[in-house]
Amino acid sequence: MAQEPSSPTSVPFKNGVEVKINGHGPYQFGIDTGASTGFTITPELSRELSLPVTSHTQSHSAMEHANDPSVDVVHIDDLLLAGHLFHHAIGIAPPNASPLVKNGSGLLGIGLFQDVVVRLDYPSNKLSISEQSLPPEDGKNILKYNDVHLRPYVDILLGGVPANACIDTGAKDSGADVTVPPDFASRLHLQNLVKLPYGWTDINRRNHEMSRATLDGDLTIGSIVVHNPTLLITDSVPFVNLGSVLNKLVITLDARNHRVKLEMPGKTQPE
Repeated sequence: MAQEPSSPTSVPFKNGVEVKINGHGPYQFGIDTGASTGFTITPELSRELSLPVTSHTQSHSAMEHANDPSVDVVHIDDLLLAGHLFHHAIGIAPPNASPLVKNGSGLLGIGLFQDVVVRLDYPSNKLSISEQSLPPEDGKNILKYNDVHLRPYVDILLGGVPANACIDTGAKDSGADVTVPPDFASRLHLQNLVKLPYGWTDINRRNHEMSRATLDGDLTIGSIVVHNPTLLITDSVPFVNLGSVLNKLVITLDARNHRVKLEMPGKTQPE
């Protein structure tokens, strides 16, 4: 649950947000809407804060495997972010969290925002939280989304080919507008396809090859059109994943109503 502050607060977030946990901090956390849990925290900080371990679960990357390692599920009584106090947040403290969270102490996942509306304004670098629901979807700027393990997915077109794509702010630094699996890429008209000399290692230390290409066509999300987006092609995700294109957008997620508002400031969009 979250408590509405007396006045809205906007905070910078692209390089991490400051949060207070059970009155301690602030600590630096990233924002990852592609993570279904409420938060991921380094085991070092979890121990420092004496967070209670309530259970255990498997640590899954985008590709789930039966032998994925077990991680601690931990509980935070109070988490303060952008003037909102979240109560009884549930997250994980995986032993290999440090590379995942890079320079911070953790990540805040989509599970934290299930009872509020969160606005991520990437061009202006402002995050804000409110209780005000989005208007009904209009198929243009306000879209209905479905979720898989709470992660939000919207319908898009890539070169006219329909796909259901994850809004994954954790992939905003991928270096490509969209990530696609190889079987989906085979259906697209691509330009400048290059196999990258390096791969990607997931949270469970599995290595994945990657290629990069330019789409000969448009990325369409509601009324937003991006010409010739860059694509990252890898078997590390079995679905289409929105990545660096998110840096151009203002994203407002209303998880209670499964709605998302997507805006691209300064770009004229077709009616």
